[in-house]
Amino acid sequence: MADPQPPYNSLSFAEKREVAAAAVREPTVACPSDCGTQLQPGDLLQHAAERCPGPRDPTRATVMIDRQQAMRAGVRPSTLSKWARSAKVRYLGARLDRKYVLRDVALQIVKQRMEERRRMATIVANKRRPR
Repeated sequence: MADPQPPYNSLSFAEKREVAAAAVREPTVACPSDCGTQLQPGDLLQHAAERCPGPRDPTRATVMIDRQQAMRAGVRPSTLSKWARSAKVRYLGARLDRKYVLRDVALQIVKQRMEERRRMATIVANKRRPR
Protein backbone atom coordinates (compact mmCIF):
# COMPACT_ATOMS: atom_id res chain seq x y z
CA MET A 1 0.00 0.00 0.00
CA ALA A 2 1.32 3.47 -0.89
CA ASP A 3 2.16 5.96 1.82
CA PRO A 4 -0.60 8.52 2.20
CA GLN A 5 0.44 12.03 1.22
CA PRO A 6 0.77 14.49 4.10
CA PRO A 7 -1.65 17.43 4.01
CA TYR A 8 -0.64 20.16 1.57
CA ASN A 9 -0.35 22.75 4.34
CA SER A 10 2.33 20.73 6.12
CA LEU A 11 4.60 20.47 3.04
CA SER A 12 7.75 22.56 2.74
CA PHE A 13 8.06 25.26 0.11
CA ALA A 14 10.20 23.01 -2.13
CA GLU A 15 7.69 20.16 -1.83
CA LYS A 16 4.81 22.51 -2.68
CA ARG A 17 6.73 23.66 -5.75
CA GLU A 18 7.20 20.01 -6.80
CA VAL A 19 3.47 19.35 -6.41
CA ALA A 20 2.64 22.48 -8.44
CA ALA A 21 5.14 21.57 -11.19
CA ALA A 22 3.65 18.07 -11.48
CA ALA A 23 0.17 19.56 -11.88
CA VAL A 24 1.13 21.99 -14.67
CA ARG A 25 -0.63 21.32 -17.94
CA GLU A 26 -0.30 22.84 -21.35
CA PRO A 27 -2.65 25.80 -21.90
CA THR A 28 -5.95 25.04 -23.59
CA VAL A 29 -6.63 26.04 -27.17
CA ALA A 30 -9.88 27.14 -28.78
CA CYS A 31 -11.45 24.90 -31.37
CA PRO A 32 -10.74 26.44 -34.81
CA SER A 33 -14.31 25.78 -35.99
CA ASP A 34 -15.55 28.49 -33.61
CA CYS A 35 -17.78 26.13 -31.61
CA GLY A 36 -16.65 27.83 -28.40
CA THR A 37 -14.92 24.80 -26.89
CA GLN A 38 -11.59 25.10 -25.08
CA LEU A 39 -9.57 21.89 -24.86
CA GLN A 40 -6.13 20.42 -24.51
CA PRO A 41 -4.11 20.27 -27.76
CA GLY A 42 -3.98 16.47 -27.53
CA ASP A 43 -7.78 16.26 -27.54
CA LEU A 44 -8.29 18.66 -30.46
CA LEU A 45 -8.17 16.05 -33.26
CA GLN A 46 -10.62 13.73 -31.53
CA HIS A 47 -12.95 16.65 -30.77
CA ALA A 48 -12.90 17.81 -34.40
CA ALA A 49 -13.53 14.29 -35.72
CA GLU A 50 -16.24 13.14 -33.31
CA ARG A 51 -17.83 15.83 -31.17
CA CYS A 52 -17.47 19.27 -32.77
CA PRO A 53 -20.88 20.74 -33.68
CA GLY A 54 -19.33 23.47 -35.86
CA PRO A 55 -19.86 27.20 -35.47
CA ARG A 56 -22.66 28.29 -33.19
CA ASP A 57 -25.73 29.70 -34.91
CA PRO A 58 -26.48 33.37 -34.26
CA THR A 59 -28.99 33.90 -31.44
CA ARG A 60 -30.97 36.90 -30.25
CA ALA A 61 -27.98 37.87 -28.11
CA THR A 62 -25.62 37.91 -31.10
CA VAL A 63 -24.37 41.39 -31.92
CA MET A 64 -25.04 42.34 -35.53
CA ILE A 65 -23.51 45.30 -37.38
CA ASP A 66 -24.42 46.96 -40.66
CA ARG A 67 -22.18 47.79 -43.61
CA GLN A 68 -21.39 51.31 -42.33
CA GLN A 69 -20.20 50.02 -38.96
CA ALA A 70 -18.01 47.43 -40.69
CA MET A 71 -16.51 50.15 -42.87
CA ARG A 72 -15.76 52.24 -39.76
CA ALA A 73 -13.90 49.20 -38.40
CA GLY A 74 -11.64 49.34 -41.46
CA VAL A 75 -13.25 46.82 -43.82
CA ARG A 76 -13.67 47.78 -47.48
CA PRO A 77 -17.12 47.05 -48.97
CA SER A 78 -15.63 44.70 -51.57
CA THR A 79 -13.82 42.75 -48.85
CA LEU A 80 -17.00 42.49 -46.78
CA SER A 81 -18.92 41.19 -49.83
CA LYS A 82 -16.17 38.65 -50.55
CA TRP A 83 -16.28 37.41 -46.95
CA ALA A 84 -20.07 37.08 -47.11
CA ARG A 85 -19.96 35.18 -50.44
CA SER A 86 -17.31 32.78 -49.16
CA ALA A 87 -19.26 32.22 -45.87
CA LYS A 88 -16.45 33.57 -43.72
CA VAL A 89 -18.90 36.11 -42.29
CA ARG A 90 -22.51 35.20 -41.54
CA TYR A 91 -25.26 37.71 -42.29
CA LEU A 92 -29.01 38.24 -42.27
CA GLY A 93 -31.13 40.22 -44.70
CA ALA A 94 -31.16 41.29 -48.32
CA ARG A 95 -28.02 42.52 -50.08
CA LEU A 96 -28.42 46.25 -49.38
CA ASP A 97 -29.89 45.78 -45.90
CA ARG A 98 -27.56 43.12 -44.53
CA LYS A 99 -26.62 42.77 -40.90
CA TYR A 100 -23.32 41.00 -40.30
CA VAL A 101 -22.31 38.98 -37.23
CA LEU A 102 -19.81 41.18 -35.35
CA ARG A 103 -17.90 38.16 -34.03
CA ASP A 104 -17.24 36.90 -37.57
CA VAL A 105 -16.25 40.33 -38.88
CA ALA A 106 -13.88 40.90 -35.94
CA LEU A 107 -12.24 37.48 -36.42
CA GLN A 108 -11.69 38.14 -40.11
CA ILE A 109 -10.20 41.58 -39.41
CA VAL A 110 -7.79 40.08 -36.86
CA LYS A 111 -6.80 37.27 -39.27
CA GLN A 112 -6.20 39.80 -42.02
CA ARG A 113 -4.08 42.05 -39.78
CA MET A 114 -2.05 39.11 -38.45
CA GLU A 115 -1.36 38.00 -42.03
CA GLU A 116 -0.25 41.53 -42.97
CA ARG A 117 1.99 41.68 -39.88
CA ARG A 118 3.52 38.29 -40.74
CA ARG A 119 4.07 39.38 -44.34
CA MET A 120 5.74 42.64 -43.26
CA ALA A 121 8.02 40.77 -40.83
CA THR A 122 9.09 38.47 -43.67
CA ILE A 123 9.82 41.43 -45.95
CA VAL A 124 11.87 43.18 -43.25
CA ALA A 125 13.78 39.97 -42.47
CA ASN A 126 14.57 39.44 -46.16
CA LYS A 127 15.86 43.03 -46.53
CA ARG A 128 18.19 42.63 -43.54
CA ARG A 129 19.68 39.42 -44.86
CA PRO A 130 23.23 39.99 -46.20
CA ARG A 131 23.74 39.14 -49.85
